[in-house]
Amino acid sequence: MTSLFEKIGGEAAVEAAVDKFYVRVLADDRINYFFDGVDMEQQRKHQKGFLTFAFGGAPPVQRAIDAQRP
Repeated sequence: MTSLFEKIGGEAAVEAAVDKFYVRVLADDRINYFFDGVDMEQQRKHQKGFLTFAFGGAPPVQRAIDAQRP
């Protein structure tokens, strides 16, 4: 069975969506102050991990293990 994560385009799609989202959020003076002092690289990483898991991709722990494999 194909997961929603795979149907939407996998990791590349989630990364593009999150990156575009934060570009727009940080450009919007009505809401960008919520992110003052936030490490945006870390924020993006967390959001990508959350959406990946929510859409049926590998959980963050599994992705970390897979990344360490030769």
